[in-house]
Amino acid sequence: MDGRVIARIDRVKNTGYSWEMIAELKTGKPWTKEENERFIDLKRKGKSHFEISKILNRDYGAVENHSCVLIRKGLLLPNFRRWSRKEDSTLIKLRNSGIPYSEIATTLNKTEDVIQAHVRYLMKKGIIKPPTQKEYSIRRINSIIKHKTEKGMKIMSRIVPNYWLGYLIGVLVGDGTYSKSGGYITLETIDFEFNTKFKKSVKEVFDSDTKDRTYIRKRIGVQFKNGKYEGKFYSSSFYNKYLLIEFDKEFGPFFCFEWFIPVEKYIKYGKEFIRGFVGGFFDSEGCIYFNKNPKSKEWRIIFSSYNDRGLSGVKSLLEYLGYSSIKIYTNSSNGEHSLYVTNKQEILNFISEIEISIPRKIKKFKEAEIFIKNKLNINYL
Repeated sequence: MDGRVIARIDRVKNTGYSWEMIAELKTGKPWTKEENERFIDLKRKGKSHFEISKILNRDYGAVENHSCVLIRKGLLLPNFRRWSRKEDSTLIKLRNSGIPYSEIATTLNKTEDVIQAHVRYLMKKGIIKPPTQKEYSIRRINSIIKHKTEKGMKIMSRIVPNYWLGYLIGVLVGDGTYSKSGGYITLETIDFEFNTKFKKSVKEVFDSDTKDRTYIRKRIGVQFKNGKYEGKFYSSSFYNKYLLIEFDKEFGPFFCFEWFIPVEKYIKYGKEFIRGFVGGFFDSEGCIYFNKNPKSKEWRIIFSSYNDRGLSGVKSLLEYLGYSSIKIYTNSSNGEHSLYVTNKQEILNFISEIEISIPRKIKKFKEAEIFIKNKLNINYL
């Protein structure tokens, strides 16, 4: 903006009067809507303030002041340079192709505000047809999607592969519910401690809180206390569609039969991340089981899933952590796959290395630890 215009704006600010009041005091004649439109049109044609003052029969100072008023209102751009026919045709062509204003501004070496102002001017002249309500809605939605996607990518850039990220992914490929179209992740469980740890993992990864709800509902096939099919469910959900789209691209997919483990990528994230993943997956789909067969009374750590490809990835991660006594079996009746860890020392290592949250599973861990240490003649402290 011209230095003289800036100085004039500063002087008006110091007086405490608005530009409209000063212009009216000086000429005694307010500016009409028609005069404003004529003024803007003359400026677009490259006329000077002196020429405009003669055409509109106004004082030169009034014209200068009113120019500043229109600039402040956003109706007029400072240091306006007349558009060439070539620039007009390029603008129309790019706009009709659906190119966003930001890219058009880069192509024409102008600011985005200048592009938008000139589009409005061309619409007023009838050179460009104004958008229909449907076109405007689509453009508005696309603008919102772009903004939220950029925001999601910015949050994604701050996510660091650590224990909590591994735990969250382990839950999502297990009991967690993930909806890319709906834009949410949810965990529904009867275990309060499991729900609490899930909330903490979301907070640590996305730096945002979940929404909680606790309710009673019936679920067929699960019998709770007193013989009733009722239970207290703890449910936590996190909503952010555009962030989760980027999250799915980077770490997904998480759907039941689609999820798999990029083993090399997870190994690069480090052992802490892998331990977090194993802990989250064990809270969801794991158990520690005592074989009561008199011939072989042994404890076993078991992971279950209908996704054999995903379970093979879990096997590779456990082998990277040093577990070698791993076998995968398939139940021929229902097609469920189970991963077993059977070595006593490796079970003890698993109990000491992998953090879980569900109290009933922790209780089983302690029972197994005492049993195995007694059998191996290890002093239990």
